[in-house]
Amino acid sequence: MTMKAGALERYARGTSLYFGHCRRCGCVVLWEPIQSSGDTDRIGINMRLIENPDDLANIRVHRFDGAKTWRTVKYCRLVEPQW
Repeated sequence: MTMKAGALERYARGTSLYFGHCRRCGCVVLWEPIQSSGDTDRIGINMRLIENPDDLANIRVHRFDGAKTWRTVKYCRLVEPQW
């Protein structure tokens, strides 16, 4: 994913996450931690904004329990985009 410098607007929601959205259309592009914790950082990317969905084929998906434990449920491969 590429964008011009300054195209992303970041805002904090609470004290732990930044959300980034496009200044032009307002779509949320990603989320990331406000303060880095090193190798355990997690980020989220809005994959629906990828120009060519075929680029997502066979990426490794890390499914985890984000509600309680934040532990891995399973790993799998994305065979086909789900939209």
